[in-house]
Amino acid sequence: MSKRWKNLPTTIRLRLLILTALLIGALIPAAWSVSRTGDWEGLAANFSTEMAGAAITFILLDWIIGGRERREEHHQETEFQKSDLTARMSSSVREVALAAADELRHNGWMMDGTLRGACLRRADLQSADLSKSDLADANLHRVSLQNADLWAANLHGADLSGAWLTNARLWQAQMMEANLWQARLHKADLREANLREAVMNETRLQEANLRGANFEGALLQDAKLDKAQFDTTTILPDGQHWTPTTDLTRFTNPQHPDFWQPEILPQAALSLKLQRPN
Repeated sequence: MSKRWKNLPTTIRLRLLILTALLIGALIPAAWSVSRTGDWEGLAANFSTEMAGAAITFILLDWIIGGRERREEHHQETEFQKSDLTARMSSSVREVALAAADELRHNGWMMDGTLRGACLRRADLQSADLSKSDLADANLHRVSLQNADLWAANLHGADLSGAWLTNARLWQAQMMEANLWQARLHKADLREANLREAVMNETRLQEANLRGANFEGALLQDAKLDKAQFDTTTILPDGQHWTPTTDLTRFTNPQHPDFWQPEILPQAALSLKLQRPN
């Protein structure tokens, strides 16, 4: 009996306990009245009145419990749907990945933390609308994001090693401590992007728009910056602002006599040990 009781759903056990308590609560006053007055004929009337009140109470409590059950079922269904869409968004089949991304955005799940830490490695998300998405700590290793819109996206700590971001819109993207080792960012729009302490060794930034970008504390060893666009609001790895006379090779060429790198390596570099992406 005890085992069968434990196997019952929690809400069923709660209903049975409430019903038992209400029955006992209705019977005790009626029995107490009979014991004092000896009026057995009035027992039925008193008991009926008590039971009517108990029934109303039970219906109200059952409605509350039912609402809780519905909320739990809805939550479970929502979490399952989020998990399923995230898995589909990681597809290497572009149509599948984009359809999942669109549905996540439609449901408001692109920005609510659903994609934090998600594994989307090698997904084909070319031209995807990921603006304002929360992809902090996500695994985006070798993901295809050519022409994607990542305006104001949260990519803090994300792994974008080997990612294809040609022509991507990364204006105002938050990319602090991101791993961009060997990422392709040709002609990418990185205006006002926050790249503090990012790992950008061997990153290809040819013709990228870097106006107003913040590279403070970032690693740029062997990065390609040919024809990249800077302005005086661009903050360099050493914390200084870019000027037309800035020698960028002191950040990219380790053979430079005045080669610069931070005294303490960025956290992304320490955690990943700067291993070449596969």
